[in-house]
Amino acid sequence: MVDSTGLRTVLRVPGVPRLLTAQTFTVFGDTALILTLAVWAGNRTGNSSAASMTIFAFAAGVVLAPAAGGFVARRAPRRMMASANLAAAGVVLSLAAADRGPFWLVYPASMLYAFAGSISAGVLVGYLRELVPTPLRIPVNAEFQSLHQLLRLMSPVAGVWLLGAGGMAIVVLVVAGSLVLGAALIMLGPDVGVPVEPEPARRGRTGYRLLRSDPGLRGISLLVIAASAAQGFAQTLGFLVIEDSLHRTAGFIAVFVTIQSVAGVVGTRIGAIRRITRPVLLVRIGLLLTGCGYAVLLLPGLYPALTAFVLVGAGLPWIRIGYTSALQQHSTPGTAAGVALAGQSLQSLVQTTFIAAGALLGSYADWRVLATAMVIVLLAAAASSVRVGGRGS
Repeated sequence: MVDSTGLRTVLRVPGVPRLLTAQTFTVFGDTALILTLAVWAGNRTGNSSAASMTIFAFAAGVVLAPAAGGFVARRAPRRMMASANLAAAGVVLSLAAADRGPFWLVYPASMLYAFAGSISAGVLVGYLRELVPTPLRIPVNAEFQSLHQLLRLMSPVAGVWLLGAGGMAIVVLVVAGSLVLGAALIMLGPDVGVPVEPEPARRGRTGYRLLRSDPGLRGISLLVIAASAAQGFAQTLGFLVIEDSLHRTAGFIAVFVTIQSVAGVVGTRIGAIRRITRPVLLVRIGLLLTGCGYAVLLLPGLYPALTAFVLVGAGLPWIRIGYTSALQQHSTPGTAAGVALAGQSLQSLVQTTFIAAGALLGSYADWRVLATAMVIVLLAAAASSVRVGGRGS
C-alpha cells in the first residue's frame, strides 16, 4: 500500500518544493545569525551579559510580532513573506555599522530582525493553510519542521565558522544574501488570495483574542504553555546537570545540544507522525516523550543524561508540528497568520519568563527540584483532561 502522506506525496503539492527550498535559505539565515551574533557580542565586549542580551533582544522581537497581525492579515501571504525576508536582510546589513560603530546598535537590530523573521514564519503558517489540502497539512508541517531541525543543527556551526574566518562582515553578507535568495524563491511560488474580512468583523479579532476565544485553540495552547515553561527551566537545568551531576565543564552543553538536535531531525522522519490526523495527539505524545526524557535525567550517570536529551529532542518537534497544525485548522484565511504570530509570541514569552525564573531558582535549589517540577508539569499536561474540541481536535 502506498503511503499517501510520504515525502513524495508532499513534494507533489504545488508550490511546496519551492517553499521548502526558500525556507532552506531563510531558516539558514535565522539560525546562523542568532548564536553567531551572541558569540560576536561576547568577543567584542568581553562580557557574557552582552551576549545574553542579544538573545533577549531576539526574544523581545518575537513577543512584539503580533502587533503587526492586522497589517499582515490584509496582505497577500507570498508578498508579505518576501517583504519580511527583504526587511530582515536590510536589518542584517545594518549590523555592519555596529561592527565598526556604536555597539548598542546590535540590540535594536536584533529585535527588528526577530520581528521580521517572526512575521515571515507566521505568514508561512497561513500560506500553507491555503496551499495545502487539509489531509496533508500535518505531513507538510512535519517536512518543514524536519528542515528546521536539520538547519538548527548545521547553520550555527557554519555561522561561527564564518565569524572566525572572515569576521562579522562576511557573516552579514552571507546571511543577508541568503535571505534575499529566499525572498526571490518565495516570489516564484503560487499566489493565494486572502479574503478580506468586513471592518466590523475585523475589529477585536487579534491573534491573542482568537487564541483565547476558540475552545480548541485555548485548550491546545495551554498544553503548549506547559511545554514552553518546562523548556525555559531547561536552559538552566542543562548547565546545572553538567556541573553538579556530571562534574564536567560548561562547554559540555554542546554535546547535549547536538544530541537533542539530531534526535529532533530523526523524530520528524518517523512515519507515524505523518499518519496522525489529530494535532492534539501529536502535542500530547511530544509532552509524554519530553517528560519521560527529563524523568530519565534524574538517574545518575552520563548515559541516562544522554538518553534523556534523545527523548527530549525527539518530543519537542512533535509539539511544534501539532501546534502549527492546530493553528491552521482552527483559523480562517483572514486570521491564520495573526493567530500563528500570537502562538509563536506566546511560546516565546512563556519560555523567556521561565528562563529567568529557572536561573533564579537554580541559584537556591538543587537541580533535581527543577527536573522534578518539569517532569510533573509535562506528564500532567500530557495526561490532562484539558478540552481540545472543535475543528481538527
